[in-house]
Amino acid sequence: MDSKNYLIGLSGKKLKIPKNWKNPSGKWHLGLKALYKQTVSKLSEKLPEIDCIVWFNGEKWCVCIETYKKNLSNAKVLTNFCDENEFGILDFKGNEIVYCISVKNDGNLLEIFTREKDSGSNVALTAAAHFPNNSKQDGLAPGAQIISMRIWNPAINKSALLEHVHKALLKCIEMKVDIVIYSFSSFGGDEATENLVHRMVNEHNIFIFKSILNYGPFYGSIPYFNKNVESSIFTIGAILTSEVQKRAFNIRINKNDPPPPVVYTFSSRGPGANGSRGVDFVAPGVLVRKLSKISFGNFFHRYSSPNAAGAVACLLSGLKSKSIQYSPDLIKFALFKTAFLPKNGNIFEFGHGIIQINEAFEYFCKNMKDFKNIPKWMPKAGGIFFGNRNQTLMKQDFKLSDFIDIENQDTTNWKIQVSKNAENFMEVSKINENNSFFVKVDTNILEAGNFNFGEIMILHPKIGSIFNIPVNIIHPLIIKGPQNFYIKKETTLFFEKPFRIRFFSESVKICDIKITAPKSIITDLWFQYGFPNSMNVKEANETKKRLIFSRINSSKTISVKIKEMELFDVCFYQKIQRVFPSASFKFEFNFKNDLQNVEAVDEKTVLIQ
Repeated sequence: MDSKNYLIGLSGKKLKIPKNWKNPSGKWHLGLKALYKQTVSKLSEKLPEIDCIVWFNGEKWCVCIETYKKNLSNAKVLTNFCDENEFGILDFKGNEIVYCISVKNDGNLLEIFTREKDSGSNVALTAAAHFPNNSKQDGLAPGAQIISMRIWNPAINKSALLEHVHKALLKCIEMKVDIVIYSFSSFGGDEATENLVHRMVNEHNIFIFKSILNYGPFYGSIPYFNKNVESSIFTIGAILTSEVQKRAFNIRINKNDPPPPVVYTFSSRGPGANGSRGVDFVAPGVLVRKLSKISFGNFFHRYSSPNAAGAVACLLSGLKSKSIQYSPDLIKFALFKTAFLPKNGNIFEFGHGIIQINEAFEYFCKNMKDFKNIPKWMPKAGGIFFGNRNQTLMKQDFKLSDFIDIENQDTTNWKIQVSKNAENFMEVSKINENNSFFVKVDTNILEAGNFNFGEIMILHPKIGSIFNIPVNIIHPLIIKGPQNFYIKKETTLFFEKPFRIRFFSESVKICDIKITAPKSIITDLWFQYGFPNSMNVKEANETKKRLIFSRINSSKTISVKIKEMELFDVCFYQKIQRVFPSASFKFEFNFKNDLQNVEAVDEKTVLIQ
């Protein structure tokens, strides 16, 4: 610094240091840093570099990065966020960026933390916000302490990101957190990180909540890169309730006959790894809040995971107040026993059902004496799959040990039972002396093309059901060649409740799908197709198209090239909105071997006429 209190920043800019900036040592640490513009787009925009100044005032480390201001007396000076919980807002090149800092290595390392869109704030608001003067805006657990960790940085590559994930999880152990809301797509399939997740759960009693991904509405739309931690974490799907329809979307609701909860179409569905449900529980998936000055304009948010985590935080608080010990496994069991599965609710959409936190608390308190009798679920326990299209009567043998740990368990009086929805097409034997049983399925009475499921409940004489094995039956409508094949379906679409049909094509080339809406209204629907055996969930997600129907144009035809000897899934649905009403539609499927225009159509192209 010269005699006039000027420093030359690394950018070459002259920086006049205010006289009230105390620096007994006279040492200034200078740096350059380029931040990223906060944006709703997928690509982050890199902003010009700014000078950074770090110094020690005799008591604490101080930082100024608002060096773009002409008068640094007006610039924000921060210290370590962990010490004083202060933050600043950069108003740089027309971009307002919220930030905080951390100084390490005797002032030689400056870490600048910025937020990623509105996501972290909305997660925190949903789970544990507290407004002393307006409790109606509180989150689920307003007494909880919030620790925010950001692992994403657009400047780093994937391998570095995994290091950040690992570091954040280790920090959670160090800080002895109770619950982690993991707002990222996956744990990277990294073995070290997966082992750390198991350690957090089994050794440190840490609960990990994660929202299911947004690749719905197809069944089997859960990527498998979390399969090795699926049993340890709480995977939460998103539901739409009648209350949310009324308050968030201004939909008129019949108070005497409200619509049942449905899973949002964006929410991925099971089966998951090894035929599991893929989703443990569901919770409301929409957050409604007023837009802040530095918000990105999103009004509705997909936050089922913080909803569930906030509710469970209250459950843990209640158990702690009664000095009742718990573990993630026992809490998941109590939630499983008390969850509400709506009538005709599909287990691959709802998992065990909607979390009922009060009932779970009461169940835990009343039955904790029996918890020592609960066998652990096997880490990779999945489900049962039937899918031989050439057979209508199918049978498979299983062992109890495939699903639960029966070591040191007396299974003499255990029973197994088929869920009510599957009693007419599924049969189970008794458990034999080898702890084995068989399952039979008869598809003769099932409508081809539908998606069928059931459960096999393992019953303990004292506790009741201790594990429900999900069963998935693939029974497609088989399309044989060489002749053309025509089928017509009519249905009324309700918001977020898809109409699905599954085919298996042996030799046809093209499927023309004609969709007809009522001529009296203007409405819309979304169309999506996929080939489950050869198309991954991201590719299937890219096939979706929105179709708008009017009085003048009430029908549209879509042509899709068919893959021979493969399953072909088709899905139609209406997203909830304020613009168009739900409606009845007619769907006509015409499978043919007409080679005309086949070359113009590929697996990723839809022709709309």
